[in-house]
Amino acid sequence: MKKTIKNKTRGLALFSLISFFLFFLTVPLQTVSAAESGAPTIAAKAAFACDEKTGKIFFDQNGETPLGIASMTKILSMYLVYDALKAGTITETDQVPISSDLATLSQDTELSNVPLYPETTYTVKDLMNATMVVSANAAIMALAEKISGSQSAFIDAMRTKLGQLGIQDANIITVSGLDNDSLPETLRYPNSSAEDQNTMSAKDVALIARHLIQDYPQILELSKQAKATFAEGTHESIEMTNWNVLLPGLALGKEGVDGLKTGTTDDAGACFVGTKVSGDSHMITVVMNASNQAADTNARFVETAKLMDYVTSDWKQSSINELHPALKKHTIDVYGGKSPSVKLIASSAEDIWIEGNQAPTFHEHLERTHLNKDNKLVAPFNKNETVGTLTVETSDKLGYLEASDAHKAEVKIVTEKGVERANPFERLVQWVKQWIDELF
Repeated sequence: MKKTIKNKTRGLALFSLISFFLFFLTVPLQTVSAAESGAPTIAAKAAFACDEKTGKIFFDQNGETPLGIASMTKILSMYLVYDALKAGTITETDQVPISSDLATLSQDTELSNVPLYPETTYTVKDLMNATMVVSANAAIMALAEKISGSQSAFIDAMRTKLGQLGIQDANIITVSGLDNDSLPETLRYPNSSAEDQNTMSAKDVALIARHLIQDYPQILELSKQAKATFAEGTHESIEMTNWNVLLPGLALGKEGVDGLKTGTTDDAGACFVGTKVSGDSHMITVVMNASNQAADTNARFVETAKLMDYVTSDWKQSSINELHPALKKHTIDVYGGKSPSVKLIASSAEDIWIEGNQAPTFHEHLERTHLNKDNKLVAPFNKNETVGTLTVETSDKLGYLEASDAHKAEVKIVTEKGVERANPFERLVQWVKQWIDELF
C-alpha cells in the first residue's frame, strides 16, 4: 500500500508540473497598472520626445502634423555638410567665397547672421560654427553653394536625404529655413511662391535629429557651445552667444543639455529641437510654435524644460529579467537528454522603457520545432540555443520612432546550458521510468 501511495504521489507531482508548464507557456503574465500618465500639456502647436538609442517615443502632442520648422531646417542642411566632409568633397579648412547676394543677406539685422563680405573667404569650420551657435542663415547658404554649386541644387539634395530617411510629407524650399519672403528672388527655389516655407512634422524633426547625432555625433561639439568666436584670429572675428539658453552657463541652463537647434519665423513661431544626455543615449525633444512666445521670449525653452523634466521623472529603463522574475525560475523538461531539465533565460539583459508604475505584459512563445508532443525540449542542444521569443508590451500606445525599433521590445529565449543526447541504454531507462509514472 505504501508503494502505491508513493507512486500515485509521484504521478500527481508530474501531472502538476506538466500542467504548470503548459499554463506558463500559453498564458502571458499580465498585470494591469492603475497609474495614470503624468504627461503634461505643452503650450505649443506640437511637441514630441523620444529616446535616441532605442527610438522609444515618450511624448506625442500633434507630432505627425506638418508645421513650419524655420531654422530647425539647419539640422538637415548640416547633415549634408557632414556627408560632404565624410565623402571628401570638402574639408573643414577649405575657404568658402561669398556671393554678393549672400553678403547682402548676411547684413540684414532682422535675420540671424554673422556679417560676411564678398572680398573675404571663410573656412568651412567657421561657417559650420556660426550655423549651429547663432543660426547664421547666410553661413549655411554659403556652405550649400560650396558643396552643390547653387541653393536649388543643395535643396534637391536635402529632398533626396529626406527620402532616404523615409520622410514623405515634408516641404523644403530653402537651405536655411528662412521663408521665401525673406529671400531675394535670385536665392529662391525655382517655381516656389513668395509665401512658401519649410514644413515638417515634429516626429520627423526628431527622426532627423536622431540620425544626425548617431551618424555624426561631432555635431554636438558645435551645438553645446554656450559661447564661441567666429573667424577667430581675423579682423572680422565676432563673439557669439548660443540662442539655446538651456545650455549650461546660459539663462535657463539645464544639466545635460547639449543641443540642438532653434528656429524662429513669423509663420513658424518659436521652435526648438533639443538634445539632453540620458545615460548612454540622448533624449530628443521638439517644441513647435510655442504659444506664449509674445509674452515670454524663452517660451519654447520653458516648454522644452517641462517636457525634459517629465521624461526624466516619469520614464525609467528597467531590465526585462528584473521585470519578468518568473523567467529566472523557468525550467523545461528535456526529452532524450543526459539532463532531465534545463533552465530557460532571456538572451540578454535588455532594458525597456516603462512609464510611471505601469507593469508590462509578457508574451512567451516557444517554437514547436524544438518540442516533442509532450512539450519537452528535445535533446541534444547547445548552450544559448534559441528556443523561442519573449515579447514585452506596455500599456502606453506611443510605440517607437521607426518600424525597425520595435525589436527592442522582443528578446530571444535561450537555454542556459547545453544538454547532450542520452545513449540508447539511458533513453531506455528514461522511457521505462516515464511509462511507470504514467501507469500509476
